[in-house]
Amino acid sequence: METFLGIMAAAFGSGWAIQIAFYQYERRKRIVDAKNAEIDLDTKQDQLHDKQLDNAFKQIVELQNIVDTERNKWIELAKKVVQLKTELLAENEARQLAEYDRCTVHYCENRIPPRGLNDVGKSS
Repeated sequence: METFLGIMAAAFGSGWAIQIAFYQYERRKRIVDAKNAEIDLDTKQDQLHDKQLDNAFKQIVELQNIVDTERNKWIELAKKVVQLKTELLAENEARQLAEYDRCTVHYCENRIPPRGLNDVGKSS
């Protein structure tokens, strides 16, 4: 037992035990500091990703609004094209009808279109 106490006295007297205890304390402290730094870094990285995602979603919404606006313009233009085609077809039909009803005899006082003569003769 005295040997053991002598070894203990030598270890504590020379400071080895204190140095070992201090080293282990510092090691644990560094490990905890490293874990805390890693947690802080992860938190900051998560916040940065969240911010980037928010910005990306805002840009998507803005671009979608632009696309919707342009699509509405195209729809309006398509409606106008259909309306103009309808008007053009109606005018073309009216022109063909007028061409058909045109009188072929010139310089007479009572110009009656050919179809008008046929219609008048049938109705009498």
